[in-house]
Amino acid sequence: MKSKTLFRNLRKFLAVLAAVMVLMSCNLIPAQAAGADALSPRPLTTGVSEVDIMLTNLNELITGLVKVIGGILCIYGILQVGMSFSGHDPSQRIQGLMCIAGAIIIFFSPEILTAIQK
Repeated sequence: MKSKTLFRNLRKFLAVLAAVMVLMSCNLIPAQAAGADALSPRPLTTGVSEVDIMLTNLNELITGLVKVIGGILCIYGILQVGMSFSGHDPSQRIQGLMCIAGAIIIFFSPEILTAIQK
């Protein structure tokens, strides 16, 4: 009996905690620096050219890796769709099409993020 009430109380506590976390995350307010024009963002710089070059190279490396992963997933999705036609498996076909759609989103995510920032 005690374990049931303990479990019930723990469950209620976790439900209240989850509700509080959701309400806290909905209450975020974006902050902008004084005098900043949101329509024309300027590129972020550190003021040290070597650090700026290093950060630019790191950004290009991560962007390239994301594009490679998206391309590999797209090829894998195409392979799954092709195998589903030979095996007459509609669930594998749907999974392959979902993989292709996700891979396209992953492949173009750097461009999407750049478009969102502007």
